[in-house]
Amino acid sequence: MSPAPSAPIAAKPLAPAHHLDAQLLWPHLPSAWILAKGPTWLAINKPVECGETLPLGPGNALLPRLARAQDLPHTPPLWSLLLPPISATLKPHLRDDASTSGISVIQLTPTLEPLLAANPADLEQTWLIGVRNLPALGSPAGEGLTAGLAAMGVQLRERGRNADRVLLEVTIRDTCDWPAELHRRGCPVVGLSRTRSAGEWPDHALMHRLRVRWGTTRLEAPPPDRFKRWLHGAATPFPDRLKDALRRRYGLGHAADTDAFRLFDDERGLTLDCYGSDLVLSSYDALPDPLRAPKRLASALTQARTNAALVGQLLGARTVWLKLRPQQANQIVDAQRLGLVPTEPVFGTRVTPQGEAVIAESGVRYWVRLGDGLSTGIFLDQRDNRRWIHDHAADLRVLNTFSYTCGFSVAAAVGGARRTVSVDASAGALERGRANLALNGLDDPALHDTLRGDVFEWLPRMARRGDRFDLIVLDPPSYAKVKKRRFSAMRDYAELLASAAELLAPGGTILCCINHAKVERRRFEQMVREGSHIARREVRALQHCKPGVDHPGGRMKSLRLRLD
Repeated sequence: MSPAPSAPIAAKPLAPAHHLDAQLLWPHLPSAWILAKGPTWLAINKPVECGETLPLGPGNALLPRLARAQDLPHTPPLWSLLLPPISATLKPHLRDDASTSGISVIQLTPTLEPLLAANPADLEQTWLIGVRNLPALGSPAGEGLTAGLAAMGVQLRERGRNADRVLLEVTIRDTCDWPAELHRRGCPVVGLSRTRSAGEWPDHALMHRLRVRWGTTRLEAPPPDRFKRWLHGAATPFPDRLKDALRRRYGLGHAADTDAFRLFDDERGLTLDCYGSDLVLSSYDALPDPLRAPKRLASALTQARTNAALVGQLLGARTVWLKLRPQQANQIVDAQRLGLVPTEPVFGTRVTPQGEAVIAESGVRYWVRLGDGLSTGIFLDQRDNRRWIHDHAADLRVLNTFSYTCGFSVAAAVGGARRTVSVDASAGALERGRANLALNGLDDPALHDTLRGDVFEWLPRMARRGDRFDLIVLDPPSYAKVKKRRFSAMRDYAELLASAAELLAPGGTILCCINHAKVERRRFEQMVREGSHIARREVRALQHCKPGVDHPGGRMKSLRLRLD
């Protein structure tokens, strides 16, 4: 059920690691962000993807970024926010402050309270927001809206209108829940709710702190271009989408124990993955039939190669590998023959056979092959799940089904698992899994076994011989065929879980995963509960896992299921 590599990777000494330039791509505090400096404060035009009020420590927030910029990663001073935090304007059911942008002022003198806390009326703030369905402010409905907000100390000024889209300035002198009032009157801030709306901006709120005044101090932060583009319904250029994606991954870019993650995923058919300093650009757009439209196919390939070269130059990559997905899965062989998955990088020069390299993820090492077909040897969207297994597998018996190159088994073994068993239909994938175990000094078949064959045949066989596991991983492909069996995750997941539950020790956990665009989280939970019912196992706990910061689309769904 897993794609077979052309040959196993041999264990051998590691080559020196190569990485993208983190300080170039993810500077701690870019000079372009700084608006002004006072004797005791620093004003910053905070972009989206950068939090404001998260605690000091790792992550993408202003205070830790400023600490790192001043080379104070361990003992930063007791800074605070001079202005009321952006999050004070948001409610718990709305997005966090990393989805907004605008002026943020950091007080650099140690103090426990912001200087303006005692006199909030001395502060005047103006926000630029995007709303829909706002009545003309001079109309009767608009006057009613204006009067209602004026009673809260809020003033409105229209900045631009295009059909039902309006850019609006909101000026306040005191803290009040003006976003909720706009929502109540039928014109909410676009993107502020956690609920996605078709055609809107799922990752950002159209909310920017534009101007601030207190005493003799005046600050203004130019709004980002996304406001104007939203007003006119214009598409975001690729360089801007890439910059937004890079900001989101600041924490990953500076992680000392991880150098493989998704750099860009626009949910429009294009992804960019980082493996050290090597990149893989994948296109999921439907390609023309290679037999019926060879010229269009050649043109698409040429354009993809050009894009890959531009990305390589922009990000300072060592190599860029290209993978174009054909429209039909049964075209894979033709895709390889026609160069849609080139065996050589389209930017830079290959330094190892098949682009073989070693990457690190949460301190665990894995072999990858960047020029070996459509798969590289590891699925990056499972990084957080592998980290969880690493952190919770100590002294547990772990079963990894559909194991591919045994990534979950390796994470469990490094985390101190008592035993791991990996099952997959591909002998080549299991050989690469053994190489991954050996890479981490854990290649002991007595402790970490691999079984080749159909998972649906192995599960009842292990149950009959009395095998039991404390942790089971179910991460099947969406569709597969082994021998005469055709597997569909959407149709057969409940049956798969019921069979796996026969092997689960009381109180054990099953990590359930599915990568199917048509299966929503609620439906996935129903499938999992149905399988538990078939197995006559009571659900003790069920927890949905959040998608990784580098996979905002959340196509891969996962949950942890604990059964009595």
